[in-house]
Amino acid sequence: MSSKGRDLKDEVKFPVRAVIAAHAFAFAGCVGGVSFFDMQLPTTLQHLLEPVGVAAGTAVVMEITRLFVLGLLSARWRDRIAHMRFKAPLPGSWAFSKIAAEDYRVDLEALRSEYGPLPADPVEQNRLFYRMSKAVGDDPGICNAHKTYLAARDIAVICWLALIPLSMAAFMLAPRSNGAAIYAAGLALVAIAASMITRNYGVRFVQNVLAAVTAAPSISRPASSEVLSCT
Repeated sequence: MSSKGRDLKDEVKFPVRAVIAAHAFAFAGCVGGVSFFDMQLPTTLQHLLEPVGVAAGTAVVMEITRLFVLGLLSARWRDRIAHMRFKAPLPGSWAFSKIAAEDYRVDLEALRSEYGPLPADPVEQNRLFYRMSKAVGDDPGICNAHKTYLAARDIAVICWLALIPLSMAAFMLAPRSNGAAIYAAGLALVAIAASMITRNYGVRFVQNVLAAVTAAPSISRPASSEVLSCT
């Protein structure tokens, strides 16, 4: 979604890259002292350069991975991975049956009066929510909530996709196996937390849209072919 010339997909790149950098330095801290051990460098210089070298190399690899993986994965698969849900992963799929009731700002009766019976099917819920989100998408609060959700989703995808390869690399390269185990457990916890954060931001985005629509319900009913798909 774009708002007043803003491309949200470009705006979420910075937080995603920041997470990639954090992963890189965490990996460097886990396997530090491997690649420079065979070089004849003073100990102090070795300790200064080694983490930076490993972190820089890991960051480059992960950035390339981000470009290819996020480019190859469809938005639907990114939503499935981030939400850890295969069927109807989009938050809009539960907009009226679950999420709306959790926000006191949303008046379901007003929505029913405007649009008739609200759909129960996840696909139909997402279609109606998509139409609503397009109508109020230029609102700064809605735009920021959407941007935050997209950033959280892509970060969660990166965390899950990095879990297995970085854990395996840590076990192969880390000087101490217990450090690799702690690192791998940390990666898993971060991935789970990222999915939970994505869900929470998705719920907030849906609630902000519904609250705005409740305040000024003027949206026509959606065409049957319209389905929300954040890209």
